[in-house]
Amino acid sequence: MTGVDLVTVILFAALLVAVLLLADRAGKALNLSAEVRRKIVHVGLGLSVLTLPFLFDTVLPVILLCGVSIAILIAARRSPRLGAALHGVGRTSWGEVYFAISVAVLFVLQAVGGRARDTALDVGADPAIFFVIPIAVMTLADTAAALAGTEYGKRIFPVEKGTKSLEGAVAFFVVTWLVSIILLLLFTDIPRDTIIALSGFVALVGATIEIESWAGLDNLFVPLGLHVILVAMAPAGLVPIVGVAALYALAVALGFRIARAQDVEQQPLRAAILLLVVVLLAFDPLSAALLAVVVFATIMANRMARQVEAYADLHAIFAVIAIGIFWMVLGTVTDRNLILHFTLTVTAYGAGMAALALVRHALWRIAAVAAFSALVATRIAIDPLDPPEMALLLVFALGAIVLIAGACVLRPASFARHRAAKLATLSLAASLPPAFFGAIQ
Repeated sequence: MTGVDLVTVILFAALLVAVLLLADRAGKALNLSAEVRRKIVHVGLGLSVLTLPFLFDTVLPVILLCGVSIAILIAARRSPRLGAALHGVGRTSWGEVYFAISVAVLFVLQAVGGRARDTALDVGADPAIFFVIPIAVMTLADTAAALAGTEYGKRIFPVEKGTKSLEGAVAFFVVTWLVSIILLLLFTDIPRDTIIALSGFVALVGATIEIESWAGLDNLFVPLGLHVILVAMAPAGLVPIVGVAALYALAVALGFRIARAQDVEQQPLRAAILLLVVVLLAFDPLSAALLAVVVFATIMANRMARQVEAYADLHAIFAVIAIGIFWMVLGTVTDRNLILHFTLTVTAYGAGMAALALVRHALWRIAAVAAFSALVATRIAIDPLDPPEMALLLVFALGAIVLIAGACVLRPASFARHRAAKLATLSLAASLPPAFFGAIQ
């Protein structure tokens, strides 16, 4: 990191403090609502962040900048003066912190990600486009959705710990579509008809993620989800893009019908469909199929458990999304194929969920753990690994499943709260050793 990089980081940090103070002062002077003040900060910082790929050549200054920004934003939560523009909306949100995290992750993915570079070459673009479009969408479309929903929202539907509006979702879709079309036309060689279709698919997925997110998590999941869609689908051509978009829309529509017919919560079902599509595009069909089994087993485990937290299904699904983000970033940074590690982690996670649900049913618990073990063993066997590598990874995979399931059986009370987060953390910890020992080269 050069001296110029360090000075730039300091200037960006100063800009953050200035925007926080000026937004509050301008809001009071102009009698602006709390939501408008918050979005002034959101837009100001989002537009400034768009310049990062053109200011920094390495990831370290950006990671430092995001770390400093997170520290400032956390301090603002304790300072009535510094944080007034962000925290006067009357709802709990960590969106500004999640946004800083998503900026760091996206910068790493576009700066050192081989897949992003390859796709950029295919479409005649700079890899920075896969940073700029998601951040621009989150900056502009999220603001449009919030303001449209606040001022004109009439068709309200519930989400975790709050409500959203159809009008806000439509605003998000339209702005995302327009932003994507403009940037893809200006900075890629993709044919115009393909750009229109790709932008529509990006807008559909982005609006879905925004609807399903809560407590500001859209600031993390929307940019990362759109990055995956763009990198996977940009070089695909018109027909494949239209086909995948149509299948996704059909899956969401069927999800609505199934949820109503079976009297189950719609939000977790929509989130599960979204997760499967993103994993299918980011990893491979086998991983998506195995993930479908894990998600189904997890939801069934929550149904069978005697006591679960509110929104347990949704938390379980978003924990799996966090696992996917972790392995995607680690694979990008190390330039390694870590799909099997993702598979190992989610399988151990699913086994833990099943063990908790069946803690009073020993035979069924053993059968569930055996089934998850067979799943991950089959997935490993399909991959073209050398026998020593396959054996080592299989040992780690089965050990992780037994370890997680055993912890759930021996200490079920420890998972009474924040079950999904705890299991995801344990599963990741148990799955890391083969990555460090180089089980997959």
